[in-house]
Amino acid sequence: MAFAPIMLHTTIHRRVTLFSSVLVLASLSIGFAAWLGWANSSHFSNKITQDELESYNIGDEFNALLRSLQSVLVKYEIRRDPADWERFLVERRGLDEWIDKQKKRVHTHEELVLLDKIDTTYDLHFRAATAIHDLIASGRPWADLADSIEEVEKEVQSMMKEDVQLLEAHEAAMRKSIDDWRARLHWLQALLFGALLLLIISGVFLGMVVWRDMIRPLRLQLVESQDLLQRSEKLASLGVLAAGVAHEIRNPLTAIKARLYTQQKLLVPESPAAKDARVISGEIDRLERIVRQFLDFARPEQPALAPLECATLLQEVAEFLRPQFENAGGQIEIQPQADPHITTRVMGDAAQLKQVLINIIQNAAEAAGKSGRVRLRCRVCEHRLRGILLPAVILEIEDNGSGIPAEIQDRLFDPFFTTKESGTGLGLSIAARIVERHGGSIEFQTDPRQGTVFGVILPRLANEAPKGAPLPGSDT
Repeated sequence: MAFAPIMLHTTIHRRVTLFSSVLVLASLSIGFAAWLGWANSSHFSNKITQDELESYNIGDEFNALLRSLQSVLVKYEIRRDPADWERFLVERRGLDEWIDKQKKRVHTHEELVLLDKIDTTYDLHFRAATAIHDLIASGRPWADLADSIEEVEKEVQSMMKEDVQLLEAHEAAMRKSIDDWRARLHWLQALLFGALLLLIISGVFLGMVVWRDMIRPLRLQLVESQDLLQRSEKLASLGVLAAGVAHEIRNPLTAIKARLYTQQKLLVPESPAAKDARVISGEIDRLERIVRQFLDFARPEQPALAPLECATLLQEVAEFLRPQFENAGGQIEIQPQADPHITTRVMGDAAQLKQVLINIIQNAAEAAGKSGRVRLRCRVCEHRLRGILLPAVILEIEDNGSGIPAEIQDRLFDPFFTTKESGTGLGLSIAARIVERHGGSIEFQTDPRQGTVFGVILPRLANEAPKGAPLPGSDT
């Protein structure tokens, strides 16, 4: 089991930027789809109106021009006036040019084919009309013109039918345009719906991210700050009280110890009175130790900060406590650092930090019991200290005891709270205050099946681990 730090690689700003970009993209998509729909709708409306007018114009103009041409031809047949024939030729060229012009205006291949067909039929019509002209010019009677006139009428009827087919083809082209527009409209609707759905989802997720990663931590930080302020006020009051009580006790205690020392010189060694005097002296020493802890709690000394290597500090403390562990039948071991090239230097007061480590290690030894095991390790990571993610060193003390009961975990660092019969409840409180003065914190994880891990977390000096590299000592 390893102490789990908070990693530096936070994604709050990245997520907010991502969701904001998605919102902007969705908004632009909606605006683009609306503009595209409006532009296409206007264009399609104008196109349909223009095509309708063109279709009717083509039919009407062709009918009018063909009937006018046929009327001139009939006049020529009846009056046989060369002027009528000249007029027929003029109108014939005009209709021929009109057909050529319409070929450039049609939109589909089918319409173009029909216009070519009309053009061919029109040539046949002119050929029959020319035959009538030749017969009239040669002075033939009316009866001889019957076949040519019938041929002319036949071609006229064919052109009328082809004109109707042209109108139908144009209407089919219009229906296809309408179907294409409907398909495009459905696509635009899908785009609008998708963009709107994306906008809503992104807005919801953005709100969740802002709440979860920004607003809620600020609220928690505010609550923690209020709790810290109340705790500081409480500690200040307790400190004043403790300082006063300790000062009042220390003076008479010193006098008692001095008089006892004088009396011990007058007692016979190993006599009952001498044994009682030794017991009294031991209890006086215990009282002095308690008073000293009260004073340390009330007026903690400012740490004399200097660069120190945490791995070396941990080794020195382990060597100092090893005889005590061996006499009690326990084990204390140091796990090697995963990467010895990465520095574990911090700015700290070696004496005060040793006091912190000794206190926590002794508590771990008591929790592990006889023949228990305490493991020490030093590793680097990135951790949130005082609300800022910083490179940090974690000094971990792990025992294989029965863990910390849930009902006392919240009060573990409270002053004067203890579960020991002879304890003062100041050891962890003083340790926490020392570490706080070093800009760090003490945290712990506990499991009844595996024991407890305490982590003394301190800001680390330069020579950071590479970004994205696995953290030494991490179990993950």
